[in-house]
Amino acid sequence: MTAQKGLWDAIVIGAGIQGCFTAYHLAKHSKKVLLLEQFFLPHSRGSSHGQSRIIRKAYPEDFYTRMMDECYQTWAQLEHETGAQLHRINVCYYREKVPGSYSVSQAFPCILSLDLAPHHIYGLPASEYPGLMKVCYHHGDSVDPEERDCPTTFSDIQDVQILRHFVRDHLPGLRPEPDIMERCMYTNTPDKHFILDCHPKYDNIVIGAGFSGHGFKLAPVVGKILYELSMKVAPSYDLAPFRMSRFSTLSKAHL
Repeated sequence: MTAQKGLWDAIVIGAGIQGCFTAYHLAKHSKKVLLLEQFFLPHSRGSSHGQSRIIRKAYPEDFYTRMMDECYQTWAQLEHETGAQLHRINVCYYREKVPGSYSVSQAFPCILSLDLAPHHIYGLPASEYPGLMKVCYHHGDSVDPEERDCPTTFSDIQDVQILRHFVRDHLPGLRPEPDIMERCMYTNTPDKHFILDCHPKYDNIVIGAGFSGHGFKLAPVVGKILYELSMKVAPSYDLAPFRMSRFSTLSKAHL
């Protein structure tokens, strides 16, 4: 395709959830935007895929919590615009059998969380694979994205062996050998917070990366911020926690 000057106001590289919301906000502001993706959509080669997600408002960091109200508003707006139901299940509530049994005075003297297990393993709904159970291993081995499609057998992958042993020992009703294996790759920053910033040398290049496994929940606002940075609009939120300069003392190899 021959490039034409002024053909696009912005080109978004990557049509994952962050790229799609960035393109959405650009289009909502009447910008001409081109959204590029290297794989056919939908696919399972990114950091979020499948038919189920979670969103929540509670975060230990206040700068995320402040963003979540607008995220919920944007999801509701998308439902209105598309006519599709996106938000399906709200907070599950367990009623007390004995009134007051869950109160602070009755229940607080206990350990709320203690990480002693050698591996973080959890389950998710397997809506896209009826009849199967999805078992996930958090914090797996580091992988090279360029080798994600290289053929290999399940028995050669250490993370799969960890899951097999877990299913064998704790879910005896299930067959431990997997029928399907999919990777959900996280791009982690040293502090597990996002990078939302302009390139230090080329300010027409805007970077949204390093979402560290919790970017989906914030995607509606992340897309808005990336739109604002690309169009030189004053950011709606304080971006100090997301600037690349916070890693100035780290070597490029460490990053």
